[in-house]
Amino acid sequence: MFAIKNAIIEKLLRKAKVQTDTQELKITYSGEGIINGEIDLESFATSILNFGKAIQVIKESLEIEEKLDVKIIATKEGSFQVDLVLATQGMWQSFKGLFASEGASAITNIMSMLGIGISGLGGLFALYKHLGGKEPKNIEEKGNIVLIVDDGGIALDFAKKVVEIYQNPKFREYMENFIKNPLDSDEIDVISVKYNNDVLEIPKSDKDFYKKTFGQKNLICR
Repeated sequence: MFAIKNAIIEKLLRKAKVQTDTQELKITYSGEGIINGEIDLESFATSILNFGKAIQVIKESLEIEEKLDVKIIATKEGSFQVDLVLATQGMWQSFKGLFASEGASAITNIMSMLGIGISGLGGLFALYKHLGGKEPKNIEEKGNIVLIVDDGGIALDFAKKVVEIYQNPKFREYMENFIKNPLDSDEIDVISVKYNNDVLEIPKSDKDFYKKTFGQKNLICR
C-alpha cells in the first residue's frame, strides 16, 4: 500500500517538474519614424537582446536556478510591437521578499523587481524615474527598505533588492541599450512595456535617466 502511494507521489512530482511557467510581455516601439510597422533591424534586435540580458541579471540576483527563456512570438502592424514569452521550466521556491507571496512564480517575482503589473513598493523603472539620472540627495536604510530622497527632496521607499540590482553595472548597461539607445534614434519616441494589463511608457524625454554611468561615490547601499 505504502509502495503504491510512494509511486503515485513520485509520478506527480516528476510531472510537476516539467511544468512550464509562461507569461506574455508586450514591448511596443512608437514614433513618427516608424512607417508601416517597419523599424531598423539593428536597433530593434540590440534593444530586445539587452532587455533579455537585463532580465537574466534580475534572475541571478533573485537566485532563481531554472533557465529563463525570452522568446519573440509575434509582431503586429502600426507601432512596432513584439510579444515576448518569458518561460521557466521546473519547480522553484519563490523569492520571499517584500513583493511576492510564497506561492508567486519566478516570473512574477522578476516582474515585481521591474515594477510592472504588480502592486507594492516601486520597482526598477520607478527608481530610474525617481532619480532621473541624478545623485540622490539622501539615503536611509531601514532593514530591507531603502528610503531614497531625490535631488528635489521627494522621498520614496524601495526594496533593498531593487536598489542592489539598480547598482549592478551590467544591469545598467543592458537597460541603457534597451531604453536609451533606441530613444536616441529619430524613429522611436516612446517605448511601452505591458504586463498583466499594466502599461509602462518610457518617453524620449526620459532617455537620459538610463545612462549607465554610475560612479562609486553614487552607491546607495553596499
